[in-house]
Amino acid sequence: MLMETSNTEFIKQLVQRGDGISFLVKEAVAAELGDGKLATVPLKGHRLFLDMSVAYLKDQHLSPPAKAFLDILGKLAPEDMLPQGIGALMVKMLSQRR
Repeated sequence: MLMETSNTEFIKQLVQRGDGISFLVKEAVAAELGDGKLATVPLKGHRLFLDMSVAYLKDQHLSPPAKAFLDILGKLAPEDMLPQGIGALMVKMLSQRR
């Protein structure tokens, strides 16, 4: 079974119960790693990137700092860039499962 959720606490509970595995930002599980409740598993041969999205209201006026931030992001990751992050890795892993 595959599940997707943005609730980090729910994800950590599922993994701690033994009901799955997950990709999470290390800082989000620092306490559980320190307590030995969760563990990390290194992935060989893969360099991961954090997939991110930026959302804002379409008709909302952006402040100059917000506009500058979006401009910088646009230069860092052009729209034609192929997905290389965790989402792309999950798609690859799931396609190999079928």
